Amino acid sequence: MRAPLDTVANEIVLIIIQHVEDQWDLLSLASCSRRCYDLTLPVLYSCIALDAPNFINLRSLVQAVIRKPWLARHVRYLQITPWSTNVDEVEDPDDLVADCETDLLRVAVKAASQNQKEEEEWLEAVTMGVGDAWVALLLVALVNVEERSIWKSLTALYIYSRC
Repeated sequence: MRAPLDTVANEIVLIIIQHVEDQWDLLSLASCSRRCYDLTLPVLYSCIALDAPNFINLRSLVQAVIRKPWLARHVRYLQITPWSTNVDEVEDPDDLVADCETDLLRVAVKAASQNQKEEEEWLEAVTMGVGDAWVALLLVALVNVEERSIWKSLTALYIYSRC
């Protein structure tokens, strides 16, 4: 016997999901079934607010939207308050990008760079864990953002103008 939610059309379920305001409730809903996951994830990614993100959170988000570009296309609102430009929260500084997909990052940086020199410098900054290099990579990946509020760090090297 099918569950009652399985009998409801995707369009109706999506309308219900769009009216859920609590992120934790959306995460719980996404874990109910593959169908709920597929319908909920775009809603979860439509509005991203990073309040003073640390390097680990920033790295995870950048990797997610680079690995799954379809998620990046759903982001409509982005808010980032000043981020950490150091990597003090990383236990082993040699391990900054160890669990990152470096080939995927390399491809993303190359696609966003204007020339070879910029590509090499940007990739080095990403590898070293420079926060604003990661924020810049995030901004390039989020092609459909309609509204953004970004408070750049005072020491930002890769975010040139007030966003």
